[in-house]
Amino acid sequence: MITNEFEIHRKSGLSASAGQRNCHTFHEIYILLEGDAKFIVEGRTYTLKKGDILFISNNESHYPLPVTNQSYERIIIWVNPFYLRNLSSGKTDLEKCFDTLVDERKNLFRASNNSQALILKHIIRLEKAMLSEDYGNDLLKKAIFIELMVAINHLYINDLADDSVLDVSSNLKINEILSYINANLDKQITLDNLASLFFMSKYHLLREFKKSTGYTVHRYMLQKRLMRARDLLAQDHSIDKICELCAFGDHSGFIRAFQKEFGLPPKKYKKTVIDAINNQFD
Repeated sequence: MITNEFEIHRKSGLSASAGQRNCHTFHEIYILLEGDAKFIVEGRTYTLKKGDILFISNNESHYPLPVTNQSYERIIIWVNPFYLRNLSSGKTDLEKCFDTLVDERKNLFRASNNSQALILKHIIRLEKAMLSEDYGNDLLKKAIFIELMVAINHLYINDLADDSVLDVSSNLKINEILSYINANLDKQITLDNLASLFFMSKYHLLREFKKSTGYTVHRYMLQKRLMRARDLLAQDHSIDKICELCAFGDHSGFIRAFQKEFGLPPKKYKKTVIDAINNQFD
């Protein structure tokens, strides 16, 4: 992301190729306009249809799978989570559609024709406001963005359709392992531990884990620990406490891994990314 608020990208071309594993600091809303698309998000494979909306939080690992060689069109919205939190109120949480703590979280929303039209109407208005240099366009852009996020969250929260479930597949055993890992990021977890706990051979676990998530066990755990470290940094925890809560054995190893993942060492990241954004919207 270039801006500190949000960005809208319209893209077209051939279906995305496999191997583009993603983990980023912003939330993502992916809207499929034409063609086919398939994504793996946290071990669940989603097959998208025209009009589908995929919600991916900044704490979820994901990557696209190849589907066909036909062209497809999509709208991708990137949202800075700090910006979204500052726009939210005590009554209205605009991050609701990205909440990974919700039981049975659904990343995929299958919009009706009316819902698709409503969302696209807001996006078109927002794109025009972003290009405008007229008086008040900054406030108008902000207002329309809030309107868009309220509409998206309203549809997401009140979604009663269940046919999208048919286009979600996952390995139940790997889902259990992912839940265990995410609940124990403050503990040392070894491959031997996992194999024993879940009654699988190490070879079978490694193969099924990579097949279901696109990641090795080690890479997945490291990435999730770094995501958690980033969030703890935003909560003003010390480096000592972060290392403890994320099971990093030593400071230097943590700092190197953090800088490799996010481009800056922890303290500089907090000062130039987190604090700067929060101060901007205070």
